[in-house]
Amino acid sequence: MCLDGSPDADAAAAFALEYALFRGLPVIASHIYDARIHETRFRQMEPGLPEQYQAEEGLKHLRNSHGTLMNDGFQALSRGYMDRFLTMAREAKVEVQVEVEEGRNYVGLQRIAKRVHPGLVALGAAGLGDTGDGMLGSTAARLLRSLDCDLLIGRASAPPKGPVLACIDGSPDALAALEVARVLTRNSGHPLHLVAVYDPKLHQRVFKAMADTMPPEAQAAVGLDKQQDLHESLIDDGLGTLYQTFLDKAALDLSPEGPEVVTHLVADKGYRGIISKAEEVHAGLVCLGRFGHNREDGSEIGATAEAVVRLAPCHVHISAPPTARAASLGGSPMEAEMPWEPEALDRLDRVPRFVRKMAKRSIEAAAREEGAERVTVKHVEAVSERFRPKKGKSRDL
Repeated sequence: MCLDGSPDADAAAAFALEYALFRGLPVIASHIYDARIHETRFRQMEPGLPEQYQAEEGLKHLRNSHGTLMNDGFQALSRGYMDRFLTMAREAKVEVQVEVEEGRNYVGLQRIAKRVHPGLVALGAAGLGDTGDGMLGSTAARLLRSLDCDLLIGRASAPPKGPVLACIDGSPDALAALEVARVLTRNSGHPLHLVAVYDPKLHQRVFKAMADTMPPEAQAAVGLDKQQDLHESLIDDGLGTLYQTFLDKAALDLSPEGPEVVTHLVADKGYRGIISKAEEVHAGLVCLGRFGHNREDGSEIGATAEAVVRLAPCHVHISAPPTARAASLGGSPMEAEMPWEPEALDRLDRVPRFVRKMAKRSIEAAAREEGAERVTVKHVEAVSERFRPKKGKSRDL
């Protein structure tokens, strides 16, 4: 838990205590103060001080007084932050360890995280330097990209005790987010909201751009019209159906004794659909994975996750890429792979690349539900039938 006395950090602290209580985990309360930057700034200002302070003895006295004031003042602030948090922790009966260091805040927090290997780092979206313009604070932005554990970005403006919204896209990371959402909804009295967002307009825009830039002979050579018809039929019906299966599977994975589940299928740009739905249901927390299906090597965080953290009106929990947590949901078939018969793989190659990975997971899930040990053409055809367009166009996978 990263403390700095700001409203957003206090909101994150309250969440961290609640989370620790649910999980039965201890909390490390940390504060990093940087007295050195004030000392550096003071020395840079010395040439501009009034003449009576320019004598060496006068400067020495000012330096010592300023240094003492800054060190003692920051240490007093740290104790104040900690005392308030420790009081909250004692009331919640949560065990707390204190870590206070001097240095740059994000560097110190990275150093502590590397040393203690936390399961979750909670901090405010903006610190004491917040100007109210909605920008994500520099410390939160840096830790969001540099830490590989779960992160909670807290906001004081989050609706108090609002429901939890979990973002579902069929990826393993989404399963980890679903588990966090399930735990935190358990005793809330709210239903658990699941949202899946797909963008049916992206590839329409791509084809329009291609048609606007390619000469007619080039369009004919690549069969642009036929490719566009295929993509439109897939996007109009198949892509929405695919994301609906992700929602249905996620709801099915939840325990029957768990919270009521409400699912939302949204056609929009990923981050925008999530934020709009969070506002609509007055969510207090959005849970999503750090990455979706399209993670590339070297990527620090997915574009949707980063945009949601920056723009959401509530707390956001980012789940790290899962290993053990996905297994806690029963080893979901959307995570594991199965052997494929060559002819089945050949049929899969006909699926447009941008949804091929998601289609592959759905087919494997269907095969495993039958108890099959490998994917056959029969499984591909069965899933193909579910995604077949319903507007007069037909095309198998």
